[in-house]
Amino acid sequence: IGIRYGEHITVNIIKPNRQIPGQLRRFAGGNGLGLNAAAGILQLAAGMDKIENSVVRLEDGVFLIVAVGTPAAAMEAEVRRALEDSRRCFSLSLSRRGVFTVQLGSADWAETGNWELMLALAEQRLANG
Repeated sequence: IGIRYGEHITVNIIKPNRQIPGQLRRFAGGNGLGLNAAAGILQLAAGMDKIENSVVRLEDGVFLIVAVGTPAAAMEAEVRRALEDSRRCFSLSLSRRGVFTVQLGSADWAETGNWELMLALAEQRLANG
C-alpha cells in the first residue's frame, strides 16, 4: 500500500453472518460457505487498485479493508452500497441456497494514531454495531 503524507489511512472490519436453513447446518458447519461470495463483493467495493486498498480475509471469516486516501465513513458507505447491489446468496446444494448479511466497524488513523488502537476501535464498533 502506498502512503503519502497527510492521506487518510482507514480500516474497515466486515463480519459476514451466514443464514443457513436448519436441516443443512450440520453439513455447512465451518467450511466457509458464503465467504467467497462475500470476498468478491468486498473486493469490488474496495476497488481493484491494490496499491490504495487491500482486502484481507482473516482465519475466522472476518475481512479487513485497509484503505489509503479514503475516509472510513466513505469506504463503509461504499461497502454497504456494493452489498445492496449484489446477490448475497451462496449454494449449499444443487437445490438449496443460503444468504449472508454483514456487520461493519471502521476507524480512521486520525482517531488513534496507532495501528493496534485503530484495529481495536474498529473491532469495538463492530461489536457494538
